Amino acid sequence: MGKLQLLLVLFVFLLFQSVAEASRCGFKPFPKMGCEIGRCMDDGEWEQVCDQYGSESITCGFKPFPKFGCRIGRCMDDGEWEQVCY
Repeated sequence: MGKLQLLLVLFVFLLFQSVAEASRCGFKPFPKMGCEIGRCMDDGEWEQVCDQYGSESITCGFKPFPKFGCRIGRCMDDGEWEQVCY
């Protein structure tokens, strides 16, 4: 499979995933000040991920590069960054 075809398949996959989330939770709202919109939760609401005064960078350090097909999520209680994979 060529690079262009692989990119097209990845784009279509991400598009359908976004459409599926939007149908369950609606479109992403604007986040509160100092927050970002996280995942679509099971109850049909969007998660608000808030960084309290920069504490995430102190407890977890800088965000690492995500694994292929993943993104970096929240700073977890154990001091590690969450890897959210699709």
